[in-house]
Amino acid sequence: MNRPVVVLDAAGTLLEVAGSVGEAYAEEARASGAELDPLAIERGFGRAMRAAPPLAFGHLSPAGRRAAARGWWRSVAGAAIAGAGDLPPDFAFETFFDRAWERFSRSEAWRVHDDVRPALRAFRARGFPLAVFSNWDERLEPLLKRLGLAGWFCHVIASSDLRAAKPARAAFDAAAGRLANVEAGLLPPIMIGDRVDHDVMPAIEAGWTAVWLDREGRGPAPGGVPVVRDLREASGVLG
Repeated sequence: MNRPVVVLDAAGTLLEVAGSVGEAYAEEARASGAELDPLAIERGFGRAMRAAPPLAFGHLSPAGRRAAARGWWRSVAGAAIAGAGDLPPDFAFETFFDRAWERFSRSEAWRVHDDVRPALRAFRARGFPLAVFSNWDERLEPLLKRLGLAGWFCHVIASSDLRAAKPARAAFDAAAGRLANVEAGLLPPIMIGDRVDHDVMPAIEAGWTAVWLDREGRGPAPGGVPVVRDLREASGVLG
């Protein structure tokens, strides 16, 4: 029996930052000549992410997508540290950003949630093809390889390769197109993510099935959407 593709979000679902972005940026800023407040950076990072345009550059060439994604993160990083402390006149911003970019490319900057590998084994045992779909850039698939996760997935879809990013309907339609060559590609995919606004409801509106991974117990889920506290529960919920 064919199974639909189970599509997992990355940050917050599979992975989380080891420590915090604020701490990481503060450390790299210190190495580049500035003492900044990690909590202020964390708040600034949240504001910058909410205000940023979509991380989607599928209309560009591969080289153009790489440059555009790096520029996108450069703007976010600059906004994150603005107001987090006094930047000396000789602050080496480009050095800071190069270090931060490289840092978050490395496996040491991330932690895989404890429930992820057991859940992937459970999905695989029940015959579900697996994929990743996340608002990310070209560093995602190499990062998953470094973390020992890439081999579980038939597709790793980063929004920077698409013309739209989550939560846009066009992003989910494009991701579904990428999944159409999977054996079960004619069945609607199942989105599992930690965000109702970016993962769950947009997937449902695009004709997918969705499960909300609510590790913090913030429920109930809207509209009767299945909700799990642990990713290992999701295989059973899918029946």
